[in-house]
Parts: sequence; structure tokens; C-alpha cells
Amino acid sequence: MKEENIRFFNKGAWKTVLVSLVILIAGEAALAWQYHRLEKKRLPQIEQKLAQQQQELEKQNAQNILEDFLKARIVREEVRATRYLTEVAMQQRETGKFQLVGDFTDYEIRDVQRADENSFRFQVAIFGEGEMLRQLEIIRVRKILEDYY
Repeated sequence: MKEENIRFFNKGAWKTVLVSLVILIAGEAALAWQYHRLEKKRLPQIEQKLAQQQQELEKQNAQNILEDFLKARIVREEVRATRYLTEVAMQQRETGKFQLVGDFTDYEIRDVQRADENSFRFQVAIFGEGEMLRQLEIIRVRKILEDYY
């Protein structure tokens, strides 16, 4: 019996197993190479789509803050509206460059542009009594740390 086992190991059975194993590893390597090659083509598309979605989210967040600010101005809640102002806007308000509250009845966001990486520029029409256009304002919404102002 021992002699049969020795003959088995001497025969080509192990060679066949070894060759099969090498073929299996080569096949796996070829499949992995093809997969990575395909992923390299798709990865930039996925990253671009993710960046677009991130920009759209940021734009929506900035617009939500702007709408809260404008609603506070319309209902004449000066303290609430002041929370959304930056230091520069507070200085402009104090020098009379814009009126924070007034006889505003409605607003309409007409245009939005990305000013830079951390801010958006909105063109806002503010209406007074009788749906008359009272003023057209360019409002810059800026991201400071994780909040918009």
C-alpha cells in the first residue's frame, strides 16, 4: 500500500493539480485586471455625478437660508432677520445701504449663481403693496464653517 501511495505522488496527478491551480490563479488575475480597467473608466463619471449632487445640495441649503431670511423681513421680525447677516452686511445696514425690514409683501428669487466655492449670489425681486416691484436686490449667501449667512 505504501508503494501505491508513493507511485501516486510520483505520477502526473500532482502536476495536473499544480497546472490547474496556476490556470485558476491566472484566470482570476485576468478577471481582476479587466474589472479594475472598467472601474477606472466609470470612477470619474461617478465622482463627477457625486460632485454635481453635492453642489446642488449646497445650493438648496443656501436657498433655504435665503428664504428664511426673506420671510423674516416680510413679517418684520428684525431680530430674526439679523441672525442671518454677516458683519459686512451689518455694517452696510448701519450705514443705510439697505433696508432690513419695510413694507415688503412678497419676494421672488429670479436668478442664482455660484460666486465662489463658499458662496452663492441670488437676484431677488422684493414686492411691496399691490404686487408692485419695490426693489431688486443682489444677496450673497456665504458659507462660514458649516452654516450659511
